[in-house]
Amino acid sequence: MHGIATALLIAMGALGAPAELGPALVGGDPCALVEGVPGAKDPLRAGAKLRAGFGALAKAGADAKALLAAHRKLSRALATLLGESERVFRVAGGGDGDGARWQDGRRKKAKAWLGRWVMAVGAPLRIGELGFEPVPGLRAALMLTACRGGDREAAIRWGRRARAEDEGHARALAALLLLAEGREGEARELRDTLGDRGFLAPFVGAYLTDDAELSRRLSATAKRRVTTPAQEDAARAQALRLGVAP
Repeated sequence: MHGIATALLIAMGALGAPAELGPALVGGDPCALVEGVPGAKDPLRAGAKLRAGFGALAKAGADAKALLAAHRKLSRALATLLGESERVFRVAGGGDGDGARWQDGRRKKAKAWLGRWVMAVGAPLRIGELGFEPVPGLRAALMLTACRGGDREAAIRWGRRARAEDEGHARALAALLLLAEGREGEARELRDTLGDRGFLAPFVGAYLTDDAELSRRLSATAKRRVTTPAQEDAARAQALRLGVAP
């Protein structure tokens, strides 16, 4: 069964032109709807390994090339940290096989590493379902820089990888970008993972549901949560598409 998004796009004659779907769905650039990017004074930006990437983001403005460069810096910093975690927490027995040596020689190092990169204020990592993962603010920055830097596939990947309950907005952005490319089937795979936090989750949910009444309710919820001009434009565009009062 096709969702509301497909019906709307068919009505607009847009299915043959994926590049135009984003503006039609959100009244502008979908990348402007990324939620959770840390503000200028957020301690995450000052972290030793992330300072260069966030500094590049702050200077990039709307320059796609500079934004993509910032994305690469942030990605490399994250990869470095995850690589360190594998070395620090290598299972005893995988190397020397001496559990006592693990406890005596590595416990303090592991505790110090956790204290700096996971437990500290502004730490870039947290413990997720499958191990260490970027905190929501870092994931949001990676999605923003990838999206506005022209690598939307990378932004979609980061959103799809978000597994925590508090990152429904990341999965919602991934779904929105998929819709913008005419990939509704893939977007609908994320429909039940969006949750109801923030603006983006109900906004995207309104496009993905097959229930017209639920779609209107989700759209109304998103409208009540508007806090930015980009969200205001998106809510207005959605109201027009759904045929409800803007």
